[in-house]
Amino acid sequence: MRKSIRKMVAVAAAGLMVLSSFAVVPNTASAASTKAAKKIGKQKFDEAGTYHAYVNFQCTESWVYRNPWYSDDGTGLKSKIWNQLNGALGSEEAYAIEGTTVTDAELKGNGTYTIKIEGINGQAASPQAPDGSTPANEPTFSILSISTDIPKDAKDKVQFSDVHVTVDDVDKGAPSEITWREDDLNDPGILNAVLVDSYHEETPQLTGMMVPNDSVVITFTVSGFNYDNPDATGETESDASSDTNSDTSSATSDSSSATSSASSNASAEDSSSFPIWPVAAGVAVVVVIVVVVVVTRKKK
Repeated sequence: MRKSIRKMVAVAAAGLMVLSSFAVVPNTASAASTKAAKKIGKQKFDEAGTYHAYVNFQCTESWVYRNPWYSDDGTGLKSKIWNQLNGALGSEEAYAIEGTTVTDAELKGNGTYTIKIEGINGQAASPQAPDGSTPANEPTFSILSISTDIPKDAKDKVQFSDVHVTVDDVDKGAPSEITWREDDLNDPGILNAVLVDSYHEETPQLTGMMVPNDSVVITFTVSGFNYDNPDATGETESDASSDTNSDTSSATSDSSSATSSASSNASAEDSSSFPIWPVAAGVAVVVVIVVVVVVTRKKK
């Protein structure tokens, strides 16, 4: 009898191990951003709506960058380091590049807008990581684009024209053709205007651009809305860092409100998807074991 009990306990324990492997709490913080972005990507473009344009920037070797707004790795729109360039050199986690400011734009109708990064202070071209390390090779420009929260439904309706990229006060012009980055059209389904993309060399883009020492400014004209914005002249209110941070905070907070509903829904969906049945089954198995042992002892 004791042998049979041992076998039952062993089988039950094995079952519990299998069941426990299913009872894993989902990482809702990671999934929420992706689901929210995908939800936005599935929406219809609102010609009377308000959207946003963000600087998407990356340099290889120095690994100084500004990820798309929807990134779920701790550097996206809701992160504490969103309003600055980020770095990854010599570190396992992203960190803010001190002194940099990023100005994004609120797209309220047809007009000319400006987005920019300032105060880079050599950290993209000749950086020094917090641990004192430096790049093994000379940094190069790998990504520069205008990332938006406009759904892909607008890819044949919205146009970006008269684009000018200015690096360290030198006008670099624009690509021969402004195209939407295919990766972003596919996932999460938003418009991202490519200016430089070393990962997709077949895409029309600016080539041979030097890594900025201090600033990158992008001015562009947007059309496709059903209303004009008389205040969208391409000028920013002030180059002072306090005004820059204020403008950026306004744009990002508005975008946060646009995506918060989707994020909340995604978090709710993820938390509600926690697999309760394995836990309940595990408890049931334990109860059965206890009952069997008690009954057996009574018979003896």
